[in-house]
Amino acid sequence: MLPSTDGQILPRSSARVGTRPAYRVLEEDQEVRERHAHLRHPKYAAPKLFSPKPNQLWSWDITKPLGPTKWTYFYLYVVLDVFSRYAVAAFAWTRGQLKRGLQVVIN
Repeated sequence: MLPSTDGQILPRSSARVGTRPAYRVLEEDQEVRERHAHLRHPKYAAPKLFSPKPNQLWSWDITKPLGPTKWTYFYLYVVLDVFSRYAVAAFAWTRGQLKRGLQVVIN
């Protein structure tokens, strides 16, 4: 015998329901929710970049391809023209050359 929600005893034959169907019924009645309070990150609008002519707006990207030995990388920078989507410039440096190389590009 199983206890019911109103305190009455139900015969075992009337309580044959699987866990998934029981949760499905509870979800329909909105009785089930997440037990942990998860943080909700606000939705940010992606920036829209518009360039009416070539060479007015550039964007850049960086990737780190593997180097010749273990735990070494190259730092590959690519500068893109937003209007034409062509690569305007590309630079590859090792970690030791990175600081000096970026100063050259910025200046």
